[in-house]
Amino acid sequence: MFNADRNKKAGVRASANVQRGSARKFNRVLDLIRSKALNEAIAILKFTPTRAARLIEKVVLSAMANAENTRNWDAENLIVHRAYVEQGPTIPRIRPMSMGRVGRIRKRTCSTYIVLTEKQTAAVKNEKDAKKETKKATK
Repeated sequence: MFNADRNKKAGVRASANVQRGSARKFNRVLDLIRSKALNEAIAILKFTPTRAARLIEKVVLSAMANAENTRNWDAENLIVHRAYVEQGPTIPRIRPMSMGRVGRIRKRTCSTYIVLTEKQTAAVKNEKDAKKETKKATK
């Protein structure tokens, strides 16, 4: 899925691979910041009291630094275009149980991906709407 983003050349990406925590818990936090303005997303992450929010915040700040350094984009005009998580390798652990049995503990990991893009200005939106209307009129 991440390779498809590379081909589009749209936006600036950042990722963190093999982070300790389940993909399910990370996805709950990512749902809060998807398609939000960058400043708003960072504020949400700062006040979300989970370990996943701290780790995701680092990835978002990394993406912001990538945008400023590689494309010279202003942080004020950025939005979180895509934010997704993929399951990583599971680390098996063993815990002693009663009657000599062994319980398997699964230490889950995940990879987090953030894609930032610039906000579309009103002029760009109007141009796209005008193109759509001309296509409809020609049909």
